[in-house]
Amino acid sequence: MAPRRGFFAKLFDLSFSEFIAVQIAGVLYGIGIVLIGLGCLGLVFAGLSRGVGAGLGVLIIAPVFFLLYVIFLELLWKPLLLRLELLRIRVESQSICVVKIIETREFFSEDLEFKS
Repeated sequence: MAPRRGFFAKLFDLSFSEFIAVQIAGVLYGIGIVLIGLGCLGLVFAGLSRGVGAGLGVLIIAPVFFLLYVIFLELLWKPLLLRLELLRIRVESQSICVVKIIETREFFSEDLEFKS
């Protein structure tokens, strides 16, 4: 089993043997959820600073906004992650084809050389 490589080792992997786009997208998705939560928390504090009635109204509405924004974020990030994964698979399969072509040419070029 190959040793696990770190984040920056994967980020600067010039052989493209490991891909990091999905990990980065997952981190950004988590940051998005945290920011939505902080925004809703700020909305609650703003509502409470206006008065008790506004504060109670915001306490009821803020979880609904949080849920809607997380659903929107989910609908935005899932297709992006899917496209990144499909792109990774396409690049990987094309790379395998190129390697096979190179190996085949090297194999046949050794067999076709005339020895005197």
